[in-house]
Amino acid sequence: MRAWIIVLLGLVIGVTSADLAGAQTASPAELRERTNAGTVGIISGGVNGTYIQIANDLAKVLDEENGLRVLPIIGKGSVQNITDILYLKGIDIGIVQSDVLEFIKREQIHPAIGEHVRYISKLYNEEFHLLGGKDVATVNDLAGKKVKDHA
Repeated sequence: MRAWIIVLLGLVIGVTSADLAGAQTASPAELRERTNAGTVGIISGGVNGTYIQIANDLAKVLDEENGLRVLPIIGKGSVQNITDILYLKGIDIGIVQSDVLEFIKREQIHPAIGEHVRYISKLYNEEFHLLGGKDVATVNDLAGKKVKDHA
């Protein structure tokens, strides 16, 4: 009965009999190394946001059987994503807004960040919508006024 369960589980998750045979002879350390080889963790955005969808799309396009495996991970915003890239286990790359690296440098949140984080690629132009009352005709009309984020 136990052998049937292992075989059925192997079929359900796409494991071959050769993988099962190799798993039986490999040590836990070897299995951990084999499982993690080629794995890239990408920290992104919230569960309903655009960034997690981009990370998921990257995983769909880049994943290769027995090769590269991209793991999309839900993040907590661009500043936290950079902190996670620097210090959190399993995070290799992240999706952040383009101005956040300069903000972190200016505010000295992470010393010498330029030595530890590299820009890889622009993904897309991010849009935002600015709405104002009848007394606001241009962005200049907001000078000196309190602005509230309704996101």
